[in-house]
Amino acid sequence: MVKDLQSRNKALENQLVNYSIKDKASTVGDRLNKQYMETAYQQKLLRGLMKGNARVKNQEIQNTVNSILQNFSGQMQVEAEKQKIQMQNSGNAATAQNRSQETNPPPTEENNNPLTEETNNE
Repeated sequence: MVKDLQSRNKALENQLVNYSIKDKASTVGDRLNKQYMETAYQQKLLRGLMKGNARVKNQEIQNTVNSILQNFSGQMQVEAEKQKIQMQNSGNAATAQNRSQETNPPPTEENNNPLTEETNNE
């Protein structure tokens, strides 16, 4: 009977140790699960922030590109206007020169010779 009690006592001690180990494992598992859930939530928040930041940066880049394109377009229009004015000015100068030549023909020997004029007048 003593041996029976000793073996029964030993069995109860083993069960208690096993239960304690299982309880500790369960507690550790619960803590790990809680940490995992917190980490997953933090990662989800971080992804959301990163997406928001990426959208803001993309919009800033798009605004910068649009601004550069508008400035470039404006400069191209200014250059085109300058060329148009230069062409008009050069065309006006050529027209003025042609008119000048029509009203004042280039000198010829007859026109420059004073003797010829006197002879024609007589």
